[in-house]
Amino acid sequence: MRTHYILLLLVSLLALCHAETGGLQLVPVEGDEEEESGVPLQQGKDSEGLEDLLHASIRYSDPARMKELAEEYKKSGKTIADVFGEDFIRDFMTDPATVMQTIVTQVLVERPVNQTAEQRVDLLEQLVDFVSQVDNAVNLNTMGGLRPLFHLFNGDEKNATTEERTAAGWVLGTALSNNEAVQSTLLEEFPRALDVMFKTLYDSVRSGETPLAGKASFCISALLRNNLNLQETAGEGGRFKELLNHF
Repeated sequence: MRTHYILLLLVSLLALCHAETGGLQLVPVEGDEEEESGVPLQQGKDSEGLEDLLHASIRYSDPARMKELAEEYKKSGKTIADVFGEDFIRDFMTDPATVMQTIVTQVLVERPVNQTAEQRVDLLEQLVDFVSQVDNAVNLNTMGGLRPLFHLFNGDEKNATTEERTAAGWVLGTALSNNEAVQSTLLEEFPRALDVMFKTLYDSVRSGETPLAGKASFCISALLRNNLNLQETAGEGGRFKELLNHF
């Protein structure tokens, strides 16, 4: 389905270019040489790379299906926005880093008073998808989000709901998972981060806040998993024995 959408989008762009420029002069491709190293892309002075993209897409697409889609699109008389919707076009053209920075600013830095707890939880859950990528997780601190995220998870943020703290724990654990850079940064900012996580775990268990306890366990596991020194410190400090006693 995703391939179909991308192909249809390219056909739509092709149709628009055809209408605005009088038609693109496409170079016919002969043969199906499997060993061909690449396709020479043509550069038109007004194309700004779009024609190159279309040439490459057409070269590696099913010609019959391309023709069929082009005819369907031409007959419909619709715009790209009509076919895909304004939200799809906006998301397609938006820089992910910009979206991530906006979320960080809204939910972790500014926290506007007219923003509901439910809205903040929704934004935090969207942030999980971003920080699941290693580079984005590292950028979380650059964007000013790691410190307030930890404070939110820890319950330091005034009037933060349990649901917000739980969502913050999900983001934090995801960012920490298999990411040494984020782990190191967190421990530099908060040397006692592991102690805070254990306290959050025990407090949430005692108060019956099971989802928050689960996310606290997730954060502890993510921080300890690949850090032998921290594991030794936790063991010597009786953390694992303490954990067994609690459960």
